[in-house]
Amino acid sequence: MVCNKRNTNNYNFKLYGQTLEIVKLFVYLGATFTSSGSFKLAIARNLNKATRAYYSLLRDFNHYSGTKPKVLKKLFESMVVPILLYGCEVWAIYGWRKQTTECIKQHLFTERHNFEKLQAKMCKAALGLSRFTTGTTAKAEMGTYPLFGKIIQQTMSY
Repeated sequence: MVCNKRNTNNYNFKLYGQTLEIVKLFVYLGATFTSSGSFKLAIARNLNKATRAYYSLLRDFNHYSGTKPKVLKKLFESMVVPILLYGCEVWAIYGWRKQTTECIKQHLFTERHNFEKLQAKMCKAALGLSRFTTGTTAKAEMGTYPLFGKIIQQTMSY
């Protein structure tokens, strides 16, 4: 049972006669729930797992081993993006509920979020570009769209 830490002493939940333990963190079906109700930890865990999957992918398929950029893009979109966006239908709505439309649009068209940075890193690696090349340039050359667009699409279709 997840509950706010300041009120944990006031609650006592029972199931089939046994008292349930109140915890600060709970992982259910790969999604992380915290006592504060925030999904920041869930997003950070998704990013961590996706980054590890990306580097595992990059170890075998990269610009230097002769992998074509189109192939690396397809592998990234099919193996890394699902890990990165797992549960976005829930945490995107929760995270954006207090944001204005202009703020969401600003997030959509910037590279500041770590999701977008990981995608830009993939584009640069696929094309063999320097890490100092702008992410927007690399994404445009690869023909990729921002991941925030995919997050919005998945959230709206949910």
